[in-house]
Amino acid sequence: MKAFRVVVDGQPMGDLGVPDLGTASLIVGVDRVQGLDSIEHRLSVGGLTEPDTDSVCWHYRWACPKIHEGSRVEIEIVESANCVTPTRRYRSDHQVQEPAFTQEELRALRYEDYLELKREFEQ
Repeated sequence: MKAFRVVVDGQPMGDLGVPDLGTASLIVGVDRVQGLDSIEHRLSVGGLTEPDTDSVCWHYRWACPKIHEGSRVEIEIVESANCVTPTRRYRSDHQVQEPAFTQEELRALRYEDYLELKREFEQ
């Protein structure tokens, strides 16, 4: 199957792909944090499947390491039979609403927000 072979700062993430690929993307982003004089760097890998036998498409994504200024992200597009299973796979339809994040991921995101707010208000 088609996959992204990803290495971040010398650490392989593996071959990231799914057999029912519809679309896939790898995004390296830089965002200015509103209200703070700081920049956030992010890496995300995921996509959307082709419709299954029930005409349902599925979003999928992998957990990605944090990146920072100076991080090296190496990407190779490959054909691979040994792909890493996505961290999260959830329905993309109106009949069944599934959350994009697990409870553990939501907690980690809330904690990051807490730390950011703490930095902002302790200045």
